[in-house]
Parts: sequence; C-alpha cells; structure tokens
Amino acid sequence: MYGILSHAKNASEWAFFKNTKGQIQFNNTCCKCRNRCKQSFRSTLVCCPIMRLRKRAEG
Repeated sequence: MYGILSHAKNASEWAFFKNTKGQIQFNNTCCKCRNRCKQSFRSTLVCCPIMRLRKRAEG
C-alpha cells in the first residue's frame, strides 16, 4: 500500500511539469542547464544558483 501512495504523490508532483500534450516541460533557462534543479515551465525562476552566480559576476 505504501508504494501506491508514493506513486500517486509522484504523479501529482509531476503534473505541474506537464504541458497540454502530457509531456514534461521545463523552464527555458533550465532546459539549457546541466544541473538537476529543474523548474516547471509554468513558474518563473524561483531559485537558480547558476543565475545567481552570473548576476554576481556581471554586477
């Protein structure tokens, strides 16, 4: 029973990442990134260590 509940939880978490075609889609900035901290296409970048380092280097 625990496996069924964890599967349902994972499915609901990934639902935020799925587009209208049912495919998992990431933020455009995250698609080009090699890190594992991917964010949904529906959100703005919440926390991105790479972008933070780039902004620090620029300014």
